[in-house]
Amino acid sequence: MTRQNNNFQNGFIALMSVVILSAVMIMVTITLGTVTYFSRMGEFNNESKELSYFLAYTCIDYAEFQLTIDLDYPGNEILTVGDYQCGILPITKEDGDGHKKKKGKNRRVTTTATVLNSTTTLQKQFDMYLDTIYFKEF
Repeated sequence: MTRQNNNFQNGFIALMSVVILSAVMIMVTITLGTVTYFSRMGEFNNESKELSYFLAYTCIDYAEFQLTIDLDYPGNEILTVGDYQCGILPITKEDGDGHKKKKGKNRRVTTTATVLNSTTTLQKQFDMYLDTIYFKEF
């Protein structure tokens, strides 16, 4: 009887070991799946941010082109590029100290673009010869 009882205990220990190892393996699988999912979402967000950046930069290039045609180009328009849009905010005229003037020599162009939840706002200031004074991203 003790031999049969001993085999029962050994079988129970083996069964519990299999159950515990299975639970650990399931937890590892779930963890790896979650990590993979969130890393893919991070890459997707990076692509959206990159696309919004280049879209906003396209609007700055467009505004600069318009300024080469007419230095009094006011901006304040929406530009459609493929399936996306970017906005050129009203262009401000400034003097050399950065104060807004009606007849300022410098032009400050601010653009914004949103792709999914990623928004990029860029600002570039030009002198009267359209040389870049500064460029920054917000």
